[in-house]
Amino acid sequence: MKIAAIIEEFNGFGTKHQNFIRQVREISQADYVIAIMSGDFIQQGIPALENKYDRAKRAVLSGVDLVIELPVFGVLSSPDTYAYAAVSMLDSLRCVDEVYIPCDTSYTDLLFDAARFLFMENRDYQLRLRNFRIAGMSFYDAQARAVGMSIQGGGEILQNPVNIFAAEYLRALKRLYSQIVPRLIQAPDLSPKSRENIWHKPSAYLSSLLKYALFYGPKNMDEIYGGTSMLTQSILQARESYDSFDTFCARLKTPTRSQANIRRYMLNMILNMRKSDIAICRLYGFSLYFRGLCARPGGDDLADYIRSHTWTPLFFTTPQSWDHVPKEADPAIQRIASLDVRAHKLYILSRKN
Repeated sequence: MKIAAIIEEFNGFGTKHQNFIRQVREISQADYVIAIMSGDFIQQGIPALENKYDRAKRAVLSGVDLVIELPVFGVLSSPDTYAYAAVSMLDSLRCVDEVYIPCDTSYTDLLFDAARFLFMENRDYQLRLRNFRIAGMSFYDAQARAVGMSIQGGGEILQNPVNIFAAEYLRALKRLYSQIVPRLIQAPDLSPKSRENIWHKPSAYLSSLLKYALFYGPKNMDEIYGGTSMLTQSILQARESYDSFDTFCARLKTPTRSQANIRRYMLNMILNMRKSDIAICRLYGFSLYFRGLCARPGGDDLADYIRSHTWTPLFFTTPQSWDHVPKEADPAIQRIASLDVRAHKLYILSRKN
């Protein structure tokens, strides 16, 4: 039995996603295709256009056999952690043969070389990256510049958002010493940059929740996942002039910290997702459970096959039972799984108001 996998948010699901799924099925000739998909919020730190169950259903109708949710702790993270969490989940399934990764270049060998170089993280690269960061460059601009000084053309290829994620997926596979074979497919329309342009502005409800969290939330903001003492200081200085979620995040943006980074942190604050929670996730290799969102009708054979291979619990939730957390799971897993429940509730309430 051959199983192929994809990692995609399916935000603004449309022809580009259908074509990508069709390509994967045609090229892989796999018996099954599994998708790892972000939940109600996406990696750019914004609410998805549709809830996770509707997006998962669209994916299944377009040819995916099973959609598994990437937990919110992985979604509201930096691209490297997002990629590592998603790839770790695929690896923990212990039955995935290939993963199909979108990219925006025909020079796929060069992208593989850049990913291998990033995996090695030699001393010269680390020093260059550090110096570029000190000079005020954003992380991924600094990374592209540092890689370009060692690999001709590597810097240019890593300036493209979709290639940045492709390199992170490839690097994560190496970090895990995974046996999953990566396959690159040109799909520029799936770029994270293009996704950010299609979203609903945060509602007044979400803005009011953030305002409450800023003034009456955690006493030590540094404990929130993604926080730093410098960011806390900036927040404390700016919160008196708070007006809305979106404009407040834009005001805190700096050359070294993107607006998406700020948005992710603010959502983590609302959800009360702490660094200690992420420490638990790391102990489990970012693969604590598999939450199935939608499966092909009559696809119980795939679920049974997965359960016969993996040690990680697989359970399903629906729009009617979305608050289900397995009672038999240990307290750590229940705590982390409850964050997804909290995120879905936040999404529902913010879309109503």
